[in-house]
Amino acid sequence: MRMSQQRGRVVNDGHTPPGLPDGMLSRIRVALASLNPAERKVADIVLAQPGQVVHQVIAEIAALADVSEGTVVRFCNSVGCRGYQALKLALAADLAQPTLVLQEDITPADASDPALVAQKVFASDMLALQDTLKLLDPPALTRAVKAIERGSELAFFGVGSSHAVLPSSAVAIGISHSGVSREPVECLALARARRATTIAVTARHPSPLTEHADIVLLTMSTETRYREEAMASRIAQLSLLDSLYVSVAIRRPDSSLDALRETSDALTAHRVR
Repeated sequence: MRMSQQRGRVVNDGHTPPGLPDGMLSRIRVALASLNPAERKVADIVLAQPGQVVHQVIAEIAALADVSEGTVVRFCNSVGCRGYQALKLALAADLAQPTLVLQEDITPADASDPALVAQKVFASDMLALQDTLKLLDPPALTRAVKAIERGSELAFFGVGSSHAVLPSSAVAIGISHSGVSREPVECLALARARRATTIAVTARHPSPLTEHADIVLLTMSTETRYREEAMASRIAQLSLLDSLYVSVAIRRPDSSLDALRETSDALTAHRVR
């Protein structure tokens, strides 16, 4: 697999599996949940020390992960690389990007320094946005915008959503960072059964949520020991949804301005004068 740098992102020669991002580390994180246990051991090693893996032979990484060399090769294939050498080239391209940083985890020792905690939290949130922007699939985003623009109604499903009856002209958006939350998965499945256009916003692909999605929009955030399913993932999701909102709004300027005026008028009564 040939890898090259183009406008700050990694581009391959077309062998990336559909729906997976181009950046290797982001690609591994997205595919993590779909790997078998042995392959996941290899993934954990690669994610923990990508800089070292670039300089290691296949026997070394197999020993570190306590798996066979064949498992390492299968892992490479699972994340869209034709062999271990292709994986190392892709990692090297990822590490060459100046925006790539390894998020330092928050530790109990940080308890006495709130400013340091804030620095780490903000760094994690900014990294989530950078990674999500790398994952952005322009054709998928365009399809989502057009679907929302044409839809007769728009429904969002998150944890705790109820099952809505949707017509085929509607658009349903299921949001789940893990891609396995029961309510969004069930609601998206129901919407698709009724032939509504379905959009999944998630960090895991493939996942139960994306199985029922016509369009997949990926987000990415690296959770820390104290922030599993943390605000970073919400910030990435909100930024993506805001991008959809603005894209639809500028395609329908008249109705969007009318809606903004109505919203402003409704809020005026609640402002202190």
